[in-house]
Amino acid sequence: MIIILMKKKIELFSNQSRYLLILSSNKLLAFAHFRFDIDYGCRVLYLYELQVNKNYQGQGLGQWIIEQMKIFCQKTQMLKIVLTVHKVNKKAIDFYMKKCQFEIDASDPSDEPVDYVILSFTI
Repeated sequence: MIIILMKKKIELFSNQSRYLLILSSNKLLAFAHFRFDIDYGCRVLYLYELQVNKNYQGQGLGQWIIEQMKIFCQKTQMLKIVLTVHKVNKKAIDFYMKKCQFEIDASDPSDEPVDYVILSFTI
């Protein structure tokens, strides 16, 4: 557990990490943690986290953040948005695939016994 937390801290505070925050009266309603990266030779925006305060879920904040990620990709010439979701998080998978039109990425290791799925949206 300590190793996982240390890796997460390194990931969060990396110079390459970027954040999009939605605030209201200094209260954090939602945020995205992402990076611009090269994934299998492709320029991508890798979305590490998208979190919406439970009191504000279902109000379009997550979809708005995804739309901003798409705009960031267009402005920075990234070819797609990539993210990883735990398979047990059916709500998130439905959100990305049904509401945001993400698809299972070609790099997804679906033929291996893993507990996550890799999704992407091509710009």
